Amino acid sequence: DMHKFVVIIENKLYSEEHSDQLSKYLKICREKFLGYDISALFLTPDGTIPSNPVFLPITYSIISQILKKILKKSTHRISKDVSFALLHYSDLLERYIINESNNESNVEFKASYLVGTVLDVKLPSH
Repeated sequence: DMHKFVVIIENKLYSEEHSDQLSKYLKICREKFLGYDISALFLTPDGTIPSNPVFLPITYSIISQILKKILKKSTHRISKDVSFALLHYSDLLERYIINESNNESNVEFKASYLVGTVLDVKLPSH
């Protein structure tokens, strides 16, 4: 039996949460993907804490570092086109989002912790 895994990413760039949206997204995902392990990420420039504790706060800086780590360790398993796209996406994040919001005080700590563990994170699927 294949491992069933779903990742929800709520991307908040220049906007805020509204209308209990995280709980709604989680409910929809749990109904649609019954029996799947679900991880939920709340992606913001500064690591804003989400209203729903099931969502893990994550920054664009962390995403960029994860992409670079994947590219470095998996070059033989990723096509050149995908590698090219991921590298350029990471560069764009750094150039246009991360540098603008680089007032994160402990991004290095969060990044070094999450880069090593984000692929192993499994949140409860109530």
